[in-house]
Amino acid sequence: MAKSTHRLNAIKAANVKAVGMHPDGAGLYLKVDKGGSKSWVFRYCSIGGSAILVWAR
Repeated sequence: MAKSTHRLNAIKAANVKAVGMHPDGAGLYLKVDKGGSKSWVFRYCSIGGSAILVWAR
């Protein structure tokens, strides 16, 4: 089993201010935009290639 690192909990996710993609592990990222808006991004691979699934608040 792969080692889990850089896990984000609710408090850490709420306090992230730096713009960019912040990994949570296993393809899940917290994306912070220039305006401060946050969304969850899940990167995964399927048979046809890679894909990105985004959950926005």
